[in-house]
Amino acid sequence: MVKNSKGFSLLEILAVILIATTVLVPLLSSLVGNANINRREINKEAASNIIAVSINGFNTIRFRDLVGAIDDIETAMYKEFNKDEGCSDLPTGHTPKSSIEICELVFQSTAANVSFEADAFRVFLVPFSIPQADFDFLTDPNNTDIPEEIKTLIIENVLINETPSSTQPLNIFIWIQYGPRDRDILVDKGLIARD
Repeated sequence: MVKNSKGFSLLEILAVILIATTVLVPLLSSLVGNANINRREINKEAASNIIAVSINGFNTIRFRDLVGAIDDIETAMYKEFNKDEGCSDLPTGHTPKSSIEICELVFQSTAANVSFEADAFRVFLVPFSIPQADFDFLTDPNNTDIPEEIKTLIIENVLINETPSSTQPLNIFIWIQYGPRDRDILVDKGLIARD
């Protein structure tokens, strides 16, 4: 390099750019990766909070309204609720809030400015015990209407009884996909008993 010249030579500028690039690119990619992980963790925490709200919300709906929604089903003994369907099958007109209003409020829940669409936030109600044929239908590997994680909860928590009672508790299974990956799924369960 020439002494006493003003400014930097092209070679010096290229060397600085090369060094800066080799240092900054890994740092920036790490920063972007950390931001994605942080977003996924925020969504997971939001999903966890919304699940707790959902279990509490469904516990405030009149038990006979929930049982009635299941009894109206012509296939297996279960009922799915999500943002787009299920709530309207509940009766109206109770005070202070109707069963429909409570159900709709559950699906409007947000946490940390995160909410989930109908295909990513699903609630399943299944009686505590069901006939073998219904159990087989719900847990059938070819039944794509029910997520595998919910099938596992059904296998672990639902009893087989050929003459189930309408006064038995209901299992509530909640499924939320909080991120784009197949493993970004959170599930939980609860029990809803008679009023």
